[in-house]
Amino acid sequence: MALKTHCKITVSKTFTDYNGKEYTFEANKLNSVTVSTKMFPIAKAIGTAVGAGIDNSKFARTWSAFTMQIQENLEDKLFEEIRDLLFAELACDGEKVTYDWFDEDEYRGGMFMDIFFWLAKENFGNFIVRNGMFQRCKTKLEEMVGTDLTEKVEELLNSKN
Repeated sequence: MALKTHCKITVSKTFTDYNGKEYTFEANKLNSVTVSTKMFPIAKAIGTAVGAGIDNSKFARTWSAFTMQIQENLEDKLFEEIRDLLFAELACDGEKVTYDWFDEDEYRGGMFMDIFFWLAKENFGNFIVRNGMFQRCKTKLEEMVGTDLTEKVEELLNSKN
């Protein structure tokens, strides 16, 4: 029996451009199958970074070194796919937003990354925070670097930039 899914969860948030003008954005959240599919390569990259830290005595035990290892293992294509999925159903004040929308007004361009991180948090935040595999990787990394990373993860998820 096929599972029918017609329920869409819509999120909205207001952003202000460099000129002080406010825009309200709405987007449909990705479904759980899409989120889990896109998170698998990210999980592999994090696992690789943690594994490298455990196995390689030359691994610098810092947050920067960990993030560099992740960056080396994530492909640009994955970022582009995730970006395109997140922005696919983005609307501003009821009208669909294309990438060109951000360039139509010189003050709008600065909102792009803020909106990207908002959409990423809305779609992937709970998966990362509550997923057992990510929690195990986080625990291993904390053992390596000797610090609690919960605050860093929360900062990243709650960051405006």
